[in-house]
Amino acid sequence: MSGTRARLLLRVLADSGADPEAAERQLRWLWEELAELDVDSLSSVTATEPVPGAKGDGQVVGALLVTLSQSPQLLTAVLDVAGQWLGRLRGAPCTVRIELDGDVLELSHASAEQQERLVEAFVARHAR
Repeated sequence: MSGTRARLLLRVLADSGADPEAAERQLRWLWEELAELDVDSLSSVTATEPVPGAKGDGQVVGALLVTLSQSPQLLTAVLDVAGQWLGRLRGAPCTVRIELDGDVLELSHASAEQQERLVEAFVARHAR
């Protein structure tokens, strides 16, 4: 992970009980938090198709494309922001599905320890 750029797609998926307007507001908060990091670019993308095999019903509320240097520290920072953002939703029925080079990480309301292990394993797979 050095010298090249990574394109990370973050999709926010709502379960059937989610309020779409509230989820869109929350997605803007995620955008604002990610914009504070040293990423190369951040943009909204159209990704509204259902996600097969995703937790919940896979209804995509919105998606963000983050371009960043392929540094394990920056990748970890982006994943931490997504996980912390999700934790602050206090039980809102949604999942963040993160895709990088065909590899997928889904964060939902796992415990902090479980989430940390998932993030560490994801970053380790892309640190080579």
